[in-house]
Order: sequence, then C-alpha cells, then structure tokens
Amino acid sequence: MLHCQIKLLKKNQKNNPELYPDQMVTHLSGNLKADDFMDQLAETGLDNGKPTIFILEGLTMYLKEAEVQRIFNTIQARAPPGSVVIADFLYPTDKIDGMRGGKELSEFVTKHGEP
Repeated sequence: MLHCQIKLLKKNQKNNPELYPDQMVTHLSGNLKADDFMDQLAETGLDNGKPTIFILEGLTMYLKEAEVQRIFNTIQARAPPGSVVIADFLYPTDKIDGMRGGKELSEFVTKHGEP
C-alpha cells in the first residue's frame, strides 16, 4: 500500500512540479512491519540529520495494535530531532459500538469489506 501511494505522489509531483519542490520532498518506502524499517528508510534516502514528517495514512487500521505501537516506538527512538508523525486511526469495533454512531459506523465498514 505504501508503495502504491508513493507512485501516485510521484505522478502528482510530475504533473504539478510547483506543488512539490524537489529540495523539500523525498518519498521513501520500506516495510513498516519489518523490525529494521528505519534502516530500510535510511538505505532509500532518509537523512538522519534532518527533521522528517512520517505520514502513516490509511495504514494503521490494517495493523495489529502491537505493530502500530512498535512502529511509533521505533520512530520515537530513532527519528531525527524535530520530526513529526501524521497518522489516521479507526477505533477497534469493540470500542466504537458503544459510541454515538458507532454501531452504524461498524456496520458500514463491515459491509464494505473493511476489518
């Protein structure tokens, strides 16, 4: 999924170069499920001396809680100072059913094949 998003971003960058100054944006890919994902990112261009924006968009809801926690712990421990993480989340089904609109949300995502 991450690789596909990078391809789309690169296509957008090619079509709209004014929105993506090369000196500011570098798209990297790595297997975030691997224990050495920060090493993989470094091999593809992560500069450990520059603050980095880690975007985990449309990803965390497909991972187990322990995997998400490991990713965040690794980023916290190894990311350059000043780095930030941007992520989106969905509550687990067993937590949202008691929330206002939770039952409807749970039914909707299940109907559309989401976990």
